[in-house]
Amino acid sequence: MSDTSASVVAELERRYRALPGARRVEMACGMFDDAKALAISGILSEHPGLDRSELRKRLFLRIFGEDFAPEKARKILAHLKLA
Repeated sequence: MSDTSASVVAELERRYRALPGARRVEMACGMFDDAKALAISGILSEHPGLDRSELRKRLFLRIFGEDFAPEKARKILAHLKLA
């Protein structure tokens, strides 16, 4: 669902494509950093006082958890020494 008209979406896409590749990567990295900060804030508001390891585990699951089958996610967390 979108509340943005197709013409506005097309214009934004045109402007993004016109940017140099390095600038697009910079923007994407900035958006990821912002999303990560919001996720950390949400996790800590739900579970204040988490240690660093548990926070990293919950952050991984919040961001990437649905991208992996549960067994694969457990293996990744174990590899990262977060399980």
